[in-house]
Amino acid sequence: MLKRTLTLNCRLLSTMNSVLLEIQGLLQVNYMVLLAIESILQMRRIILACRAKLFFF
Repeated sequence: MLKRTLTLNCRLLSTMNSVLLEIQGLLQVNYMVLLAIESILQMRRIILACRAKLFFF
């Protein structure tokens, strides 16, 4: 009985570990997407600032 319980616990922990690794991978992808969006927004701000300077000077 104890051996069976331990085996089930080990399987459950292994499954939970796999799920957490998948979640970690998804979060890393999310982070990279957010960094890309931030870069695009920064470039957009720079372009708008350059346009404003060209317009006023």
